[in-house]
Parts: sequence; structure tokens; C-alpha cells
Amino acid sequence: MAKTSGNVATNRGDANAINAVPTANRILAEYEFPFLAHTPMEPLNTTIRFDGDRAEAWVGSQFQTADQMAIAETLGLKP
Repeated sequence: MAKTSGNVATNRGDANAINAVPTANRILAEYEFPFLAHTPMEPLNTTIRFDGDRAEAWVGSQFQTADQMAIAETLGLKP
């Protein structure tokens, strides 16, 4: 399936317009990028239960240590 054409979301311009430009005046480039998933699966929210001297956090994150330090600093606790 990776080698088959996908659905076209938009199609703007004239794909054949380049043929009107002399070959000596053309600069053509083709860019290919691998599939990269940029959408996190984690929801972008946080829930924290703070009891005055301790906190419990539910965080959808891949950087737990940084989150733990930031929460502790904000609440005046040790990480």
C-alpha cells in the first residue's frame, strides 16, 4: 500500500505550467519525508490532587521527570 497513490486533499495550480519554462531556466527539486506521527496519543490535560504536603498527579506526558520537577516547584514541594 505504501507504493500506491493516496487521496488528493487539494490540487492547486497547473502541473503542466513548468513545460512552458525553458529547461535551462528551471530549478526543480523533489523532497521526500518519511511518515512521522506528530499527534500525541496522550490528552493535553493534567489532574493534580494536592494535600498541602504532598501531591499526586495524573499527566499524559513522555517527560515525567520534568513534569514532576515543575509541579513540585510550583507547589513548593520536593520532587
